[in-house]
Amino acid sequence: GYSKDSFYFDTICEITIYSLEEGIVEGDSEEAFNDAANLVITDTFKLMSEYENTLSRTVEGSDVDRINKAGGKSTAAGEDTLEVIEKGIEFGDVSGGVFDITVGKASDLWDFHESLEEGGTEVPSEDALKEAAAHIDYTEVTVDETAGTVRLGDPEMMLDLGGIAKGDIADRTAEYLRSRGVTSGIVNLGGNIEVIGGKSTSFDNG
Repeated sequence: GYSKDSFYFDTICEITIYSLEEGIVEGDSEEAFNDAANLVITDTFKLMSEYENTLSRTVEGSDVDRINKAGGKSTAAGEDTLEVIEKGIEFGDVSGGVFDITVGKASDLWDFHESLEEGGTEVPSEDALKEAAAHIDYTEVTVDETAGTVRLGDPEMMLDLGGIAKGDIADRTAEYLRSRGVTSGIVNLGGNIEVIGGKSTSFDNG
């Protein structure tokens, strides 16, 4: 198989292709397979970059960033964003609020990027966590499908779709790979794993 990884949504994304139909003829060399697989993965990473630029709270100007900075005003967002937020609200209902997409303020307190640069993780104070927790409540999120907008009922509230977006995007990425003729492969986006096709002997390596 041919494998490549890159960094999206603050985590490693690895794509492995074991077999594909596009750009490959029967009996082609391994080099030709690798070239074709590389092309497909490069295009897939471009797609993932688009998702990140829409759904990541840490990317300035993304839909989520704009919603978080809107101070409780209705904000226009793309179809993908609305879909993921609606799914997030549904997960909030199903889990009785254990899963909550409005944890952005708390997520910000655990800034691992900054911590790594400064040489250590600083644990947030209890007061800071209490303050952040006061602004976590997914039921305050309103999606208006007709208008294509999202509104946070609490202006201090912040969305963080990382917990749900990664699984959703791994799934969409696998679909895209199938559409590009991949018949066997794996998408691993930070532990969210999607398998394409049947088992391959390469799995035996564990």
